[in-house]
Amino acid sequence: MRVAFFLPHLVDGGVARSSFILAGRFIQHGHSVDILTIRPSHMMTIAPPDGARVIDLGAKRALSSIPSLVKYIRRERPSALISAQHFANVSAVLARSLARRDVKLVLTERSAVEEALKRGRGLSAKALPWLMRLLYGRADAVVANAGDGAARLARFLGWPPGSVRTIYNPTFDPSIRVLAEEAPAESWFAPGERPVVLSVGRLAPEKDLGVLLRAFAAIRAKLECRLVMVGEGPDRASLEALAGELGVASDVEFPGHRANPYSYMSRAALFVLSSLNEGLPNVVIEAQACGV
Repeated sequence: MRVAFFLPHLVDGGVARSSFILAGRFIQHGHSVDILTIRPSHMMTIAPPDGARVIDLGAKRALSSIPSLVKYIRRERPSALISAQHFANVSAVLARSLARRDVKLVLTERSAVEEALKRGRGLSAKALPWLMRLLYGRADAVVANAGDGAARLARFLGWPPGSVRTIYNPTFDPSIRVLAEEAPAESWFAPGERPVVLSVGRLAPEKDLGVLLRAFAAIRAKLECRLVMVGEGPDRASLEALAGELGVASDVEFPGHRANPYSYMSRAALFVLSSLNEGLPNVVIEAQACGV
């Protein structure tokens, strides 16, 4: 069986990580896996599983990738196509209809849909809710990664309760515990150093990291500690500036992406998630697996 994952933007994050874990399990069970994307990233610290074929659809946006998706479906005839998130899902429905091939289509939503849609811009973003309500019913299954997310998505689509299935993210992988044992290169976690408060995630508005910085500043006034914010994103400069304004710049580290955040998690005193909303926060599950 050939299984295709449509992940338009290959960037570090929970969607790619959980999809790669799932893809790896398909490969272990003897199936072929293709990962279809419009933006193969050279910045990723996580890699597709061995044996997966990454195919660049050669488009700038998910919607403009539809012709390439149609060609792929007709040429490769996958048994199943699994897409992730709004524009990809709409594109996948339209591509399968145009390809006229018998391929099972599974649409997945990994975030709080209504909140995520509010962040959209432009005409296509405004049309997206209408397209979702029009097209999602054509898929073989629509899946959310948490029970609350499934219920909210069903209400958003105008479907009866239970219409959206819940399948939790395949988050834990045994390699996490192996990676957690690796010693970090930085001295932050050496014996006798200050306790580390850790966050891991994209430096973006929906993660609300400004409130974390302010909370840290309040704690730092009373307790010797350090804040390590792993990740990259559009808010990096503003967060660095805020750390300076709060007087804690010397106590806050921005190490960027890390291929192995688990070595940090297993040594942190505290892990914090400050997101405004999440579908299912993989990093919290990973931190629990590391014992923090």
